[in-house]
Amino acid sequence: MKKLFLAIIVLAIAISTNAQFKPSQGDFSAEVNFRPLSANPIQIDYLKGRMFLNSDMAIRLGLELNSYSETSKSTNTANPPITEETTNKYMIFGLRPGIEFHMKGTDRLSPYYGAEIAFSMKSASTKITNFNNVDGSNVEVNGVWQDGSNMGYTMFGINLLFGADYYVAKHLYLGAEIGFGFFNYSYKDTEVTSGTTTKTTPNGSDMNMGVNFNSAIRLGWAF
Repeated sequence: MKKLFLAIIVLAIAISTNAQFKPSQGDFSAEVNFRPLSANPIQIDYLKGRMFLNSDMAIRLGLELNSYSETSKSTNTANPPITEETTNKYMIFGLRPGIEFHMKGTDRLSPYYGAEIAFSMKSASTKITNFNNVDGSNVEVNGVWQDGSNMGYTMFGINLLFGADYYVAKHLYLGAEIGFGFFNYSYKDTEVTSGTTTKTTPNGSDMNMGVNFNSAIRLGWAF
């Protein structure tokens, strides 16, 4: 799979002509994260679309959608044996509307700067059946995983953007982007339910400011 995508990009470079590569007024583009050396080169955990108001300005919308679930089991030596089953889950949903201003580059290279508003929510939970290998003893944790990792949150932020697109063919481009932003995280309360008893612990909030970047290559197609 990795070799196939790399071959497509090399072929696009080889057959591209001197036509106008960069989008103009009314054009759209869509992109995914591209990690050519990973087991899954095309990743859709973050999708982005753009509409070009003219050749120098575009409005954009990023969609973050990611979920994960893992289950582990532990069986004791009792007679009959009892199996403890632990399931950890999280889900992330986010939206990032923004605007880009494209600067003069080359026929293929389009550097830009811009800004975006960031919003995302993360839910996290752990469900344990037969906790500590005790038959019928169930525990549910919401807002964080039972081991304290993957805390749920609601995030708002503002991000200044600097990036560039390089058109390897008339419609196909690769890109990179870096940002400097301010983000506020309000962490979800931790709720631990055991039997009919629920204990709630507040987790407060946190503010972060600094450089951020997408570690993946942006792979896009302009329509």
